[in-house]
Amino acid sequence: MILVGFTSRISIAQEVDVSGFVRTYEGVNVESGDFSIVQQTLNLNFEKRGEKVAFKANPMMYMYNADSLSFIMREIYMDMYFANFDLRLGKQQIVWGKADGVFITDIVSPLNLTEFLLPDFDEIRTGIIAAKFDYYIGNGTFEVIFIPQFTPTVRPPSSSIWYIEPDFPAPPTFDWSKSTIHPSLENSELFLKYSAMTSKIDFDLMGGYTWDDNPAMHVQKHFGKDTTTTPPTPVLTGLTITPQHHRLYVAVVRLVPK
Repeated sequence: MILVGFTSRISIAQEVDVSGFVRTYEGVNVESGDFSIVQQTLNLNFEKRGEKVAFKANPMMYMYNADSLSFIMREIYMDMYFANFDLRLGKQQIVWGKADGVFITDIVSPLNLTEFLLPDFDEIRTGIIAAKFDYYIGNGTFEVIFIPQFTPTVRPPSSSIWYIEPDFPAPPTFDWSKSTIHPSLENSELFLKYSAMTSKIDFDLMGGYTWDDNPAMHVQKHFGKDTTTTPPTPVLTGLTITPQHHRLYVAVVRLVPK
């Protein structure tokens, strides 16, 4: 597959700062010669910053091939600044990682893996509706994140060139009855982090009461009998697969000596 792309960025200095890019990707299947990707993206950022309040909106128009035009609001939130703490409310990406290209400690925002080789890392993260509270204590920061509605990882549909067909030992039947986490206070998520930078070490203590962004695949096997043998032997005839998200208690410690 061959990819050709360009990016152009604009910035307008005025009361509302506007920046963004226009991008095109073309992908050619080297075996068939067909254009398997013809993707157009318009991404804009509108930001207004004040001493006490700030706003950001990040709309995106996206067309994958000629028959799929979509519009999403990747982020739209308000910041409020106080003497010892900040508060951010709205749809936002939350980054808990400091290494490019890895998501080891980036445990808050779920991922969009529909085209996992093409987007930048800030596009792979999914914006979530959340309240983020940062309290500053000396050289440290105490952060609390409340997410009222669970958002799972987004994976490629079966019609996508990025979809990998699972290999099952028998014909599968999917039961999706347990795959949805309904919005409620009981099903909300909570994350806590304390980070500090000293003269000898840079560290983060992170924890969360959350849901697994990727569902566990519970498999029930169904057997029949092969009557051509004596005695009849069991034969695997089918599978019932039930995707289900589970509650997780997460704790992460990051230490970087100086």
